[in-house]
Amino acid sequence: MKIFSMHRFGLLFLFFIFSCGPTSELEMEDDVYKALNHLSNKECQESIDTLSKHSNERANVLVMETLASSYACRANYNTPDFITTDVPLIGDPLVLGGFTRFTNASSMDSPTNDGYTDMYTAIQTLLFTGGIPLNKDPTLERRNSAMNDSQVDKINSFLGHTLMEEMGRYLYYYGNSSDTGVKGSGIQVPPNPCIVNYTDISFRNPIEGHNSIKKYLKGVKPGSCDDISGFSGMFGHPRLGDDASGFYTERLCQGVILFNNFYIVMPQVLSKTSTATTFDTVSDIMDALDQAKENLEEALPLGSTLNDILNLENCYKEYKSDSDSLQIYFTLIYETLFL
Repeated sequence: MKIFSMHRFGLLFLFFIFSCGPTSELEMEDDVYKALNHLSNKECQESIDTLSKHSNERANVLVMETLASSYACRANYNTPDFITTDVPLIGDPLVLGGFTRFTNASSMDSPTNDGYTDMYTAIQTLLFTGGIPLNKDPTLERRNSAMNDSQVDKINSFLGHTLMEEMGRYLYYYGNSSDTGVKGSGIQVPPNPCIVNYTDISFRNPIEGHNSIKKYLKGVKPGSCDDISGFSGMFGHPRLGDDASGFYTERLCQGVILFNNFYIVMPQVLSKTSTATTFDTVSDIMDALDQAKENLEEALPLGSTLNDILNLENCYKEYKSDSDSLQIYFTLIYETLFL
């Protein structure tokens, strides 16, 4: 048995510890046990079916962790393989290009791809585990208040893995990645060299001597997102929209939420892991992420929450009429870190 073996035994341990209580709790615990058995046999759908009636029990950490594991299972993810096969690819090529070489990244073939959707469901389940209000940002502070230290460590660890996995799919598709992790060199026709169709939005403060999106992309390190003869070749993925027809805000916000949550969770994971060498590749890219976030803070309008927002629904509500800020975000985060 490989699927979620690193989580399963801990979950079973908790199951036996908390095997007393009201009838409804006993029913949930019994269903968790059944779901874990399904997962051990890679019966992902059966596990989801068993727990779906408890999907509103967000305060029950055991139920939510197992439900998230079930959706991740259906997305063809398992933690041991991810750590041994995919994590060593991080940073090769720099900085985020290695994410697009993950085993499941190339399966992403549409915005509604089943595996991608299931993985996002797993992530959303984990983000609000412990009963964190759905209209709030799932911050580290709220997670620490909602559960005990052991539970927090497990949820953060699982989140760190699944966020990286999902970013790999997201960037492979929208960044038109090649199999070797090079942006703009994939199978999209016509091939998009950029992730987003940018307009020349001005920064609040110059970044590395450049005061707008397209000047920055031409003058710094845009990788494929660079048209040396002008600006006409800087086009992005058609499924993210453009200024003329409108941007797909929710899809852009998905990328924002993946990166922002990854950025706050991974330092916690790195500080807790007993096998630090396993995540050396992650540690190696954190300085570049720090610099990108600092640049973003300087470039966004004063008062913008985009650099810190962690809630997908709130991102959509706040920025559905502010594509300028989203374009700045993608320029300084994804175009800069994925070349």
